Amino acid sequence: GIEPFLVASSLSMVMAQRLVRKLCPACRVPYTPTAAQWKNLGLSSAPSGPFYGPKGCPACLHTGYRGRVGLFEILPADDQVRALILTRSDADGIKSFAVSRGMRTILAAGAEKVCAGITSEEEVLRVTQED
Repeated sequence: GIEPFLVASSLSMVMAQRLVRKLCPACRVPYTPTAAQWKNLGLSSAPSGPFYGPKGCPACLHTGYRGRVGLFEILPADDQVRALILTRSDADGIKSFAVSRGMRTILAAGAEKVCAGITSEEEVLRVTQED
């Protein structure tokens, strides 16, 4: 593989992205999420408003979705992240460190979109769950 000092010295940022389908605004249906549903999205408490799900109508060709929106996770490679790379920390260790310093994960970005009624819980979990 590549030597850690080569990666650490040349890295400025790491970005991960996923596209999720947007709920059709003409036919999305509100519902009250269960505790399991909001916990699946990493939320520590119940959201203030409803979640929305797909229904289907002529405007969205009966899919319940129309368009796409991006979910992003950005890790700036500062000196502390570079030090973790140099000491051969694993990906989970680097991610935990970054999250502790305020990095927003893709799942958190998805949860924001679900709470805003832009996409569904199922859609976010579809693109963020690892096999």
